[in-house]
This record gives sequence, C-alpha cells and structure tokens, in this order.
Amino acid sequence: MLILYIILLSTIIYRSFINISNIKFNIEQAILILALIDIITISVTFFEEYLPTYVSDCLPIIIINISLIIVYYIKNKKLLLGTMTVIFSTITFVIGDYVVDWIKIGFFNVDLALNIEITYTKLLVDWIMVYVAVYFISYFVGKLFRKNLSMIDFYFKFKTSVLVLIILSLTLLIYYVNIILNESCAISNKLVKFNGALFLIYFITLILIIYSVLITVRKELQFENDKIHLKNLREYTSNLESVYAGVRKFRHDYINIISSMAGYIDEGDMVGLKKFFNENIAPLSEEMNSNNFKLCVLKNIEILELKGIVSSKMIVAKEKGINLSIDVFDPIKEVKMNILDLCRVVGIILDNAIEASLQCEKPFLKLGIIKKKKSILIIVINNYKDVLPPISKLFLRGFSTKGANRGLGLSNLREVLDKYENVIFDIELNNGEFMQTLEIYSMEG
Repeated sequence: MLILYIILLSTIIYRSFINISNIKFNIEQAILILALIDIITISVTFFEEYLPTYVSDCLPIIIINISLIIVYYIKNKKLLLGTMTVIFSTITFVIGDYVVDWIKIGFFNVDLALNIEITYTKLLVDWIMVYVAVYFISYFVGKLFRKNLSMIDFYFKFKTSVLVLIILSLTLLIYYVNIILNESCAISNKLVKFNGALFLIYFITLILIIYSVLITVRKELQFENDKIHLKNLREYTSNLESVYAGVRKFRHDYINIISSMAGYIDEGDMVGLKKFFNENIAPLSEEMNSNNFKLCVLKNIEILELKGIVSSKMIVAKEKGINLSIDVFDPIKEVKMNILDLCRVVGIILDNAIEASLQCEKPFLKLGIIKKKKSILIIVINNYKDVLPPISKLFLRGFSTKGANRGLGLSNLREVLDKYENVIFDIELNNGEFMQTLEIYSMEG
C-alpha cells in the first residue's frame, strides 16, 4: 500500500510540476525521471520508522520535492525559481485533495468520518479524482504565470525571488502543520469543508499576490527596455546626423574641386590637371572609402534597438581607426529573442571584436547579418594579435586576456544564452581571424 501511495503521490505532484514550470520533457525522459523519483522516495521511506511521526508523515513529499528541485536545476540552472515551482506544485496538490473531499461531501454525500476503510479500489478512485483536480488547477496556474516567468526569470531580482520563496515555503508549512494537527482530531465533514475553504481562500490570495509581484517586475523590465530603446534611438539619430554632416561637407568640397579643375581644363593644362588629381582627388577618395562605415546598409535592420546598438558600435570602431565591412543582405524585421537580451549579446560580441582588433597594426572588423529560411545569422569577424587561450576558458567568469577584473563579457553572454534553446553561439579561430557566430532560430527546439 505504501509503494502504491508513493507512486500515485509522485505522479500527481510531477504532473503539477510540468504544468506550472516552463520546462519540457519528452515521454521517455518524463517516465525515466518519474521512475527515479519513485525509487529514491521508496528507498528513503524504509527509514521513516526511525524518525518522529510529524517528519515521517511528510517524508515522501519532502523527498519528491527535493528530487524535482534537482531536476529543475539540472535542466534550467535556476535554483530559486525551481524551488518556487516545486513548492507551488505541492500546494496545488493539497488544494486538489481538498477539492476532491468537497466533491465527495457535496455531490456524493460521503461521510468522511465513516469512510475510513482503505481498499486498493477506493484508493485508486480517490487518487484519479485528485489527479484530475490537480491537473486543471496546475494548468490554470501555469497558464497564468508561465508567460511572465518566461519573460523575467533571468532578471528576477534576488530579493524578490527570496521573498516569494519565503511566502511559498511558509504557506506549505502552514498547510502541513494544519493537516498534521487535524490528524489528532476526529475527522468530520464540517472540519474538512472549513479547512478546504480556508486553504482555497489563502491559495487564491497567494496567487494574486505573486501575480502582482510578477506584473510589477515585468513593468520594471519594460521600463528598462524602453530606456535602452530610447538610448539606441538617440545614438542612431546622432549617427545619421554625422552622416548628413559628412554629405554636406562633401558637397561643399565637390563644388570647390570642380571649380579648381575647371581652371586647368580651360588652360588645357593636362599635366597640371593630372598632378592636381593625384595630390588632391585621389587621397580624398581613399579617405572617403576608409571613413565609409556603411551605415546605409543598416536600413535593412528594421529592429530599431538592434540597429541602434550596431550603429553605435560601428561608429566607435570607425573612430578608433578600424577598417569596417558591413553587410545586411535582407530586411531583418523580427528575431525570436528578447530584444534586451539580443542587444546585450550583440553589444558584448562587438565590444570583444573591437578590443581584440585594436591590438593589430591594421585592425579590421567584418559584420554580416544573414536572413536564412528558419533563422537569423549574425557573424562578426576580426583580427587579433596575441595567441588566444583555449576556447573553453573564454567563457569562465573572471577569465580575461585584457587584464584583471575584466573577464565578465563572455561569461555574461553565456548566462543570457543559457535561457534560449533556439539560439546557438559559436567561436572559431582561423588564420589570425576570430569569428563569433550567433544563430537565432525562428522556432525553439
């Protein structure tokens, strides 16, 4: 009976966990995980006779919760968020259990005080009802929270996370203290209905509080996103003004050049005209080519935030004397990645490329953005002077080839990209060129 109880308990909590969390498993993985949790829980509960009653009563749920927290951490590397998800899953199980008791009392007139004999058939029927109730409750909660969590789980402030975690933990503790205390009292329909109503009201209040917290954090992130949007817009506008000023200067120089050439032509002085051309016009052409950082090709980037960060970094590279080559072959209208994350990642990639190329006598940087059938490909290539360390070390926090306390760029980039299953980042070293490739697929998986 104990083994069956554990299997049913773990199955229901695991189902709630899947509905609420933002992680996915295929059928084989789900069965394997559930089987491992059952084996571990069953093995540990053999020692419950050596534990106090109030601990042994909760031991299976404690083991199941710890196991699911480990599973979530292995999958998403987020301990706080995983702990909150598991606790919420367990709370929905408690609520679902009370909902089933209400149904038995309200619709089937079952007297719980007289219905204490346990059989396998009765156990299975009860747990199937609990499974259905928990499924729908957890599905609703997951649908309510998942969209917000997917947007903010990386930015979820530590203090906010701890606050929500404490609230959930206290809620779970209150639930089980109440249940344990009730076990010492005579069970009755009135008591079950009262506790169920009390817990349900608390549960709904808890959902509203946490949802309000999530919405508040989401608005803060949107505000930060808008600030970056405005900053990039200003930078892009400034870059356009710089280009326009250059065009006006060229127009003025062009008129003077034509006027100067007219004198040589009127005099038929081809030798003087050739000398004038070599000394004045040819260097001007070379200067224009070297200063042409091709902001005009960025018109194909229709995502303003991305256009702003790219143009601002290109301006910086140009001002530092880096030879630039930019190609954006097709209109880029949408990228399946949070725009704040995308700007951070592209900014880190371009900063690394600029700093590395500046160590060379003739620094160059090539940027290409390619729209493929199912993905957007961003390629950044630059030259470098020194021998680079093994690629595996470049992502370590604190490691840097630029000096002390500067090795956070690629480690931060990796933390951002770890959230996305549809994004691939690659580094390649080839004949003195350092190539960084970011590919963002239109569909996750």
